[in-house]
Amino acid sequence: MGTVDKALSLLDFFSESRPEIGLSELARMAGYDKATVLRLMTALADRGFVEQNVKTRDFRLGPALLRLAHIREASLPQRASAQPILERMSAESGETVHLLLLGKNHLETIDFIEASAHAMRVYMDAGERIPLHASASGLACLAHMPVEEARTALSGALRSYTDHTITDASRILSHLDNVRKTGIAEIDQAFEDGVYGMAGPIFASDGSVTGAVGIATPSSRVTDAFRSKAHKIIRKAASDITRAWGGVAPEAGNEETAA
Repeated sequence: MGTVDKALSLLDFFSESRPEIGLSELARMAGYDKATVLRLMTALADRGFVEQNVKTRDFRLGPALLRLAHIREASLPQRASAQPILERMSAESGETVHLLLLGKNHLETIDFIEASAHAMRVYMDAGERIPLHASASGLACLAHMPVEEARTALSGALRSYTDHTITDASRILSHLDNVRKTGIAEIDQAFEDGVYGMAGPIFASDGSVTGAVGIATPSSRVTDAFRSKAHKIIRKAASDITRAWGGVAPEAGNEETAA
């Protein structure tokens, strides 16, 4: 891994639930020695990507990231255009809804609305990366990737998050055909105990999958009637967001996808 890759990889450890990290802890999490981490973080701090809390000396994300995020959103206002659709999903389902963009072998959360109708709900962390193999949104994306991309994404060691996580790539690949047929991916407690996820794919202008939109709910509330209702909500939302982003869903039978 090159120096730039190492430095940028350190940023991935920050999240909404972990906004500040000390040098020793960051070194432990990254698997680097403290001197290396200090050198990399100093370089990032010089460019404004991180800064240090003056009292604790812990590191936190810096203002340069806000500037870049503003430029990204101004040039490609995906979050703003999708927000009313997520609000509709939330009102119709009564559950937590989320929108994720496809990254390299993971998903990035760009927006979510937590359920307000229930005391027992699924909570989300805006900074947390979502795995492809252990989430409904990930399966929705994998099902519509070119076959080699999907196999590559599943070729490494797959982490087990719960006792329900499937880490056998062949089993995951065999399930993707059903996801393509129904347009909906479902997964029960694979990423977090007690959480049931459903999601549909979002497509770019060239017909490639670019992300997913979904619903997360406590497994105890999932019934056949709710699943049927949720499927309709997700299909409509995925179609509307794809259209809002200038995307187009590939025609059935025209995708060379993983089977």
